[in-house]
Amino acid sequence: MNRIVLSIALAALVIVSATPAAQSQDALSMDDITEIRAKAEAGDAEAQYKLGRAFSYGEGVTQDLKESFRWYELAAKQGYAPAQNSLGICYSHGRGVEPDKQLAAAWYLRAAEQGHIRAQYHMGMISFFGEGIEQDHAEAIRWYTLSADQGFAPAQYNLGTMYARGQGVAEDDAEAVNWFRRAASQGKASAQYALGHAFMMGEGMAEDAEEAAKWYLLAAEQGFGKAQFVLGRMYYEGKGVPQDLAKSYAWFDRALASGMEGAFNAKVWVMADLSDQEFEAGKALSVELQAKIDAAKANRESQEAEPAP
Repeated sequence: MNRIVLSIALAALVIVSATPAAQSQDALSMDDITEIRAKAEAGDAEAQYKLGRAFSYGEGVTQDLKESFRWYELAAKQGYAPAQNSLGICYSHGRGVEPDKQLAAAWYLRAAEQGHIRAQYHMGMISFFGEGIEQDHAEAIRWYTLSADQGFAPAQYNLGTMYARGQGVAEDDAEAVNWFRRAASQGKASAQYALGHAFMMGEGMAEDAEEAAKWYLLAAEQGFGKAQFVLGRMYYEGKGVPQDLAKSYAWFDRALASGMEGAFNAKVWVMADLSDQEFEAGKALSVELQAKIDAAKANRESQEAEPAP
């Protein structure tokens, strides 16, 4: 039986997008906008922030990023942390204003110093990459930790990755696993994959292929290509799971759809070992898996981790 060689590596740091993927679940009505605008024009910082978000999303009003920026700025200058964070996003990504990494960093910092969980994450991110401020991995660790301690899964995952790689902190597999587990328990696919990798390789914990398969499955069902590819291999070899060529074919098929390099060859190799019955079962299972992945994606988008500024 052919062996499929897989190089497993930790996923790269994930940067939360500042572009809205979906509108907020509770759409604002015209009456809501009228009430919010009246309060905003009277100087209420929270209302100014809400009106800025409405213009950013185009919710109850025509989308207007410059108008969004204007209202965010009014609220931010009053010290309202959510608006300061959103203003940082605007400057970082040129939403309604010319991009300015230094001003973005300045506004993120103001919000982060007030304990704003996403601003702390953003400070970790810009410290890691040196965007608008001097690159400082130790400072990234500090900010990520503040955000992660408040339960923000992207910060927990990034913190775990830095501990695993020894970036800004002494390499510590056990501490990396601790943060991966926290993020994975909140459903973050990249963390679920990283935790599966840790169990598979025995990094920071005892090696356990069965437990690895459980975490890989959770990530794979969210459409995480690396996890799909690993599962294909595990079912092919019967490692951590009962050998099942139909499932191996289905997961390699999903990995191919996810754009994973090597998935096409792996799928072809499995097909050579499939009976006609297993081949049909594998194709049917692949369709079922995609439906589950699509449903998970829709749910994720409805609960967007990073709202639009």
